[in-house]
Amino acid sequence: MPRPKNPPNINADDSKKVNKKANTQANMQNDLNDPQNDLNDPQNDLNDESDADLNADLNAELNANLNSRDKVKYDYQRVLCDDIIYAHPDNRRTSEIMTEYELAEVISVRSKQIENDGTVFTDTNGLTDPIQLAFKEVLDKKCPLDVRRPLTDKIYERWHVNEMAINPDVISSVRNFSSQFIK
Repeated sequence: MPRPKNPPNINADDSKKVNKKANTQANMQNDLNDPQNDLNDPQNDLNDESDADLNADLNAELNANLNSRDKVKYDYQRVLCDDIIYAHPDNRRTSEIMTEYELAEVISVRSKQIENDGTVFTDTNGLTDPIQLAFKEVLDKKCPLDVRRPLTDKIYERWHVNEMAINPDVISSVRNFSSQFIK
């Protein structure tokens, strides 16, 4: 195996940078010590009038750029939600039976709305828990939500929760599950 040319901690580029920096510092010191290099020479100073003209030109160019940027018209595009197509209710392909996942989503969304002071559309009968109130709304067919079922990536079916049927096994499992956590 060949040995590296430089030790692992020292890079050839690093040594060149160090030498260049030392040479630059030496040149600066020589310039300061050179009697022919007079730093106070009036020819080295910029004329104040030329500075003012330069600043005025820069300010004028800056203002022109800012004003032209203000005049740019932006083209706003429509929201991509316009591409979603809802199938007509007469042409629905899916079943009217609500799945347990759809029921869980409807109950969670509706209970969150009720918790945030949403109006309850069914008789409360002394119920105070938002989850139970949302479940009662679904059972009483008074829930204001819709279920959106995808058919393709752009075509959806919209089912109103009140027109959907719920499997009795799902109802009993939801009641058993909610009774564990809600007293």
